[in-house]
Amino acid sequence: MPDTALRSFDITFENNMDVFQAGQIVKGQVELELDQDMKMRLVEAGIQVILKGEAWCKWNENVSRNESVTFFSREHYFQDAKILWAPSQEKNNYNPVLPAGKYSFPFQYQLPSSGLPTSFESEYGRVRYSVEAIIDQPRGKPDKKFKRVFTVLDMYDLNEDPNAMTPSTAKGSKTIGMLMFTSDPIEVDVKTDRGAYCPGEVVRLSGTITNGSGTDIRHTTVQLIQMATCVGSGQRMCFENQTRTKYESKTLSEVKTMAGCKAKSSADLSGAGIALPIPAVPPSVKRYCGIVGVEYMIKFIVNIPGLHKNLEVELPITIGVIPLRTYYPQSPSFPQHPVDQPPQYAEGPPPPYYAVATPAKIEKDQADRGAECLGPKEYVPKYAYYDWNGKQP
Repeated sequence: MPDTALRSFDITFENNMDVFQAGQIVKGQVELELDQDMKMRLVEAGIQVILKGEAWCKWNENVSRNESVTFFSREHYFQDAKILWAPSQEKNNYNPVLPAGKYSFPFQYQLPSSGLPTSFESEYGRVRYSVEAIIDQPRGKPDKKFKRVFTVLDMYDLNEDPNAMTPSTAKGSKTIGMLMFTSDPIEVDVKTDRGAYCPGEVVRLSGTITNGSGTDIRHTTVQLIQMATCVGSGQRMCFENQTRTKYESKTLSEVKTMAGCKAKSSADLSGAGIALPIPAVPPSVKRYCGIVGVEYMIKFIVNIPGLHKNLEVELPITIGVIPLRTYYPQSPSFPQHPVDQPPQYAEGPPPPYYAVATPAKIEKDQADRGAECLGPKEYVPKYAYYDWNGKQP
């Protein structure tokens, strides 16, 4: 049977909802349209759907001048296969054929009630959840696969973090010049207004700059940095197993401020209005995953003119999903279907919605070898976001 038999092949979610929490039910349909009858392999499952959640890390590293090692690790959270159509349903099951026409095969799966880390994508590691439909073709023809990735959120509640209201603090000092011509130190003492935030909230900074040098400091920079750690194992040519950790750092957002300090003086940053919004990002991954970790920090940079290196200090923060009751007294009600625009509100805290993040590529997995893989080539994670729009206290 020619491959032109398959006109369309797709997976859709009920209400287009592709963001879930642990314990929720993933519902959808595998939709299929055939212009001609399609032969199936004589196996138990002619068309099946597989839902799975897993994390994995992979990268190559030069461990010596002449040796490169692939470091790899994987964690499985669940895998569930369901048969949607079986050759045994046909009378002539020795030559199974799915007749031409349109088909919609429903499926559903209840996610485990706990132990699911948040979906996360980085260069060397990821936590990913997917649903994959497979058409089992006769021998000599590649199976046809359609994969769609969805987002799972670990509902990290900042109210359970004992340090959430504790400001993150940092001090730094440096001199400019060389040898006996060095200046008096440039010092910075800075802190955040608290230690934990949700996407959509704003990090506010205060503190002081003491400029002992003869150079005016005209501005400063504030950055949100995401730090990912990936743990993998590899075997060297001497058959020695090694475990390595790969670190990734990425600047997610940046604000340049006019907060500076004249030469030989001090400046109070408290009234400078230094604020950095938190974009749609995954929460800090501190639990449920042993091979991928995600942390965040605020980097405060004193921009020193000329050829001098800037003075930088780092302030660790936590990012969660359920905001502090101090700022969000009512329990947030998360949407049951995605929305393109933030919900409107008159009073009180804004309702959360799911905002898109940075797209990630969907590559072929080892299990996809020899199959014809259809479906989207990119996956866009979605994370909870509170559109305060400047109304946050």
